[in-house]
Amino acid sequence: KWYEKAAQLGDADAQFALARVYKEGRGVPRQDTHRALDLYRQAGAQGHVEARFLLGKNLMFYPWRGEEAVAWLIQAAKQNHLEAQYWVAEAYAEGKLTKRNDAQAQYWLLRAELQMEQEAPEWLQRAVTNLLAKVRSQTSEHDENIAKLLLMEHMGLMDAGRKQFFCRHLPEQCPFPH
Repeated sequence: KWYEKAAQLGDADAQFALARVYKEGRGVPRQDTHRALDLYRQAGAQGHVEARFLLGKNLMFYPWRGEEAVAWLIQAAKQNHLEAQYWVAEAYAEGKLTKRNDAQAQYWLLRAELQMEQEAPEWLQRAVTNLLAKVRSQTSEHDENIAKLLLMEHMGLMDAGRKQFFCRHLPEQCPFPH
């Protein structure tokens, strides 16, 4: 009851906790996946990283909602959610939930690899390593370079002047919004 009241008042943590209750069907009259997804969406809209991740991961099971799933996973991945980074990379590598994009797949895998040593469970380390090897074997040199540029931008190594220079001289390859 407390979670319900706090969730109605817009508390993201309560919305997230209540979403899990409805998803698992514990402490409520019945399991309600649609209510859970709605609560994850509310918490995610407020920046709750785990809600964004679980919403995206749950939406993956609805193929017609693939783009929405990837969008939520990207939001979590941008907040350095390691497993979200893997699933975003997988979506881009396989092209099932979104348009295939080897450069984006490699970029998200490289980001995951950067933070993986300290905090990843063994299964995720293997999954990232295996998918990265697969993507690298299928990726053109151009896409690999784009992935590296995006990673450099993420790491703060691409200032506005460098981005403008790159995009001015190679506009068709520019990965940065302009």
